[in-house]
Amino acid sequence: PLFLFLLVALLSVVYSFFIHPNFKTAIVSFGGRRLLFLLLNCLAIFYITVYLLQDEKNLKRLLHIGFVVGTIASSYALLQYGGIEPIWPMQLDPFGTRSVSTFGNPNFLASYLMLILPVVAVLAVYEKSLLKKVFLGGLFVINFFGLLVTRTRSAWLGLFVALVFVAFYLSCYQRSLISRNRKWLFLLVGILFLMMLYPVRFDEQKGKRVRAVTVVFEKVKSIIDFKQMAYVQRFLIWQSAYSMFKESPVLGHGWGNFEIIYPFHQGKFLRIKEYSPFRTHANNTHNEILEIASQTGIVGLGIYIWLFIIFFKTGIGSYRKLDNEHDRIVALGLLGSILGMLVDNLLNVSLHFPMPALLFWVWMGLVVGISQGREISERRIPVKKSVVLPLGIVLAGVVIFNIRYFRGEFHYFKGFKYAKNSATLAKAARECELSYKSYPLNVDNNYELGNAYARLGEKEKAIRAYLKAIDANPGYDEIYSNLGIMYGQTNRIPEAIEALIKSIEINPLSASTRSYLGQVYIGKKEWEKAAEQYREILELEPENAKAKTNLSYVQAQMEKKPSPPTQEIDLLFERGEGYVKNRDWNRAEETYRKIVNLLPGSIKAHLYLGNVYFSEGKIEKAINQYEKIIELSPVFNTGAHNNLGLAYLELKKVELAKEEFEKVLKVDPGNEVARRKLQEIESGSGGE
Repeated sequence: PLFLFLLVALLSVVYSFFIHPNFKTAIVSFGGRRLLFLLLNCLAIFYITVYLLQDEKNLKRLLHIGFVVGTIASSYALLQYGGIEPIWPMQLDPFGTRSVSTFGNPNFLASYLMLILPVVAVLAVYEKSLLKKVFLGGLFVINFFGLLVTRTRSAWLGLFVALVFVAFYLSCYQRSLISRNRKWLFLLVGILFLMMLYPVRFDEQKGKRVRAVTVVFEKVKSIIDFKQMAYVQRFLIWQSAYSMFKESPVLGHGWGNFEIIYPFHQGKFLRIKEYSPFRTHANNTHNEILEIASQTGIVGLGIYIWLFIIFFKTGIGSYRKLDNEHDRIVALGLLGSILGMLVDNLLNVSLHFPMPALLFWVWMGLVVGISQGREISERRIPVKKSVVLPLGIVLAGVVIFNIRYFRGEFHYFKGFKYAKNSATLAKAARECELSYKSYPLNVDNNYELGNAYARLGEKEKAIRAYLKAIDANPGYDEIYSNLGIMYGQTNRIPEAIEALIKSIEINPLSASTRSYLGQVYIGKKEWEKAAEQYREILELEPENAKAKTNLSYVQAQMEKKPSPPTQEIDLLFERGEGYVKNRDWNRAEETYRKIVNLLPGSIKAHLYLGNVYFSEGKIEKAINQYEKIIELSPVFNTGAHNNLGLAYLELKKVELAKEEFEKVLKVDPGNEVARRKLQEIESGSGGE
């Protein structure tokens, strides 16, 4: 079944090229990586483990390696829990009070510990030596406490199921072990109960020495509280994943493609009130059944379930028949661990991340190796050249890939740092370009490259970078939105509309994207489409003043019987420009006021009227016009902010003027007017 599942995963990726023809580059990237992960981190590990058990001593070696890694990780987690961070120069706490150890994520650490605890437990029951019992009991306590401080409820549930499974089979087939260890088991249960009353961190107690709280009990109780925020977000992910499955039920959307397809299905559910605050860019489903079904369809899910039915049937059958008592008890612990991991992954994603997944497939291999019943004494395991060469080529490719990837990450983070300062935007763009050359399929570096070029005013380069970002990962609404804005600013209106609509499909809650799309429709005089966008914005944000103003303007245009003829408007603009040229300010003002009345949404009309007011010395009226332009503009209007700054200087409102010029330089660092005026203000010659 394993190789059959690999084949179906490969077929699902090939099939995804046909159902998502515009996402081919991303499919190669995401599908390729996940297929490689499945091959190397899962199947290869499984078969290597089975192969290693030809030497019976490797069973203990592999178990001991797993225990040592887990105990070191747990010890580190307990130090973090106590507020001690021995390795990192500063305390990293992205998960609040949840310990992560060296795993980077508490969920991954929890799954790893959950895998070793049932095996440690059964070995403690099996051993007759008091010293070994105490040692293994100590290991269990350390790793159990390590699991507790991750505060990962799904792993707790998995451990509970694993221990119940182990206890059931012990009571049925090895009852003598329970009778022999009755006192130890009662003592262990008592210790575990006391540990579940563990206190909060000392640095969070605000002066109190110790405040014992039932944090664990509260978390356990919350497992069945489906109103919790974490569950609501998971329900959103699950509903979207099920929508993916329904859309392509036979072979799914392609192994590894969940992240790039999910956002388009999530968008369908974000208008549901309960889900709207929980929009996320999910990498996985947090449910193994939906994970497999959404990506490989009913075919892949059927084979996956078949795989574990065969595995447990074979494993339990072997456990009941094995003569070697040690192997028998280890097999039971491993079976419990694997069952617990599957339960954990009904609410978790750790089967798809390296460390917990690697141990899971080692444990699977150990069960199969034990079940084969090979009791061969220590021997040299032959290694065939026909196996080594292809494996060496694959591993060399993986090493080269990772070197290029991390080199790209290095340049990306340098670029990201430079991008925070408008004065170093050119350096940011250069670093992101280097990142792209090292690893072109990184969505982050391409997106930041596009942002840097957009802020530098290099719109065509920005468009190219955004398109590369979409090739790398088409699931980000922000990229489509920024691409649409760039298309709009280069007067490529059909492309702008297409990109903005795609952005809204992914994130229908984005008022800014809808606002810009509304402006594009106004420019095309497609009043009904513009009105629809502003109505949607007001449904999301009822007090949005800009949307109210624009909707009123659009509705006024829709109600007008004859629209103002373009020829008449052009004639008025021409006449106004003539009056300005002759410095006939009164007639110029009258003309532009007439245009504003006819076209209240015209940025150009407000700008010309504001400039006339400025020339007449009617500064307050000029300010009103410039502010109106800023309100109407879908993107930052450099000219309006500069003019507003100049108007404030005329009124001696130096601080307000300074604010406007600084805003301009943030967006356009090379703006000569803003730079010169700021220098004058700082030198004291720009105002009082």
